[in-house]
Amino acid sequence: MTKREIEQMKSSVCIKEVVEGYVSLERKGSNYMGLCPFHEDHHPSLIVNPEKQTFHCFACGEHGDAIAFVQKMEHCSFMEAVGKLKMENGKLKINKKKAESVPVNTNEKKFSIEKNCKFFSSLLPYACGNSELTPAYLDFEVGQSPVNVPKEWYAMRNRVIFPIRDEAGQLIAFAARRLADGNPDEPKYINTSTAGGYKKSDHLYALNRAKEAIVREGFVFVVEGYKDAIAMHAAGLTNTVALCGTALTGGQVELLKRYTGHRANALENTETIKKSQKSKKSLQKEEKKVRYY
Repeated sequence: MTKREIEQMKSSVCIKEVVEGYVSLERKGSNYMGLCPFHEDHHPSLIVNPEKQTFHCFACGEHGDAIAFVQKMEHCSFMEAVGKLKMENGKLKINKKKAESVPVNTNEKKFSIEKNCKFFSSLLPYACGNSELTPAYLDFEVGQSPVNVPKEWYAMRNRVIFPIRDEAGQLIAFAARRLADGNPDEPKYINTSTAGGYKKSDHLYALNRAKEAIVREGFVFVVEGYKDAIAMHAAGLTNTVALCGTALTGGQVELLKRYTGHRANALENTETIKKSQKSKKSLQKEEKKVRYY
């Protein structure tokens, strides 16, 4: 295919139709937005500009034209992506490859952990602004990412970083929270990409710290977010883990079953915990609301 033919093909393809072949889009003014497929996105951060025929994710930084989008989605070369885009009877056809289950290579996981440790070592001290919570934030290794970071960590620059460790204590991921004075148009949280094998639904924040207390107390407090878990631990409720989401998954249930068959949902009570450790007594009442799995 000649350069001229490629340009003609690009001009005849609408990037919105290309992206919608993979992602649901919602109109926002003259642009369209959707969940970015190139990282674990829970707040739409992918922008598609029909006028410029481009896409851009303001969270992970991925960007380009229609061909670049197909390249990234199909993991193929430029010419292979061109070959997958065809117009038939005025309609766009994308020759997608069949989805394959790719197991996470042990060496890749080790490499991912090594990269995480390197980024972790670059974090700056973070002041949470609450003297009662400061020791807990230090224990949980919360820091702030510097402005200048390697390209792969660009989306997490100048954010509050919550290191995420697995059940055994290995540093497997990060959650980057927007600063209080950050750009409100950016996502509140940005999480480590799933490319290295990390799946948020298969882990529980603070489990590595809480598991002994869970066994000792005979049940677990389940809260929603990272800050909730830290506040609970600061209040002495160290048998607490966080979903880092809004729903308890099957994988998370199986994790907890290794330590207890009982849980108390504290999802609606943690706001008081953030304000004062005196709320420990009110949270202890949740013990009477323990659920069996």
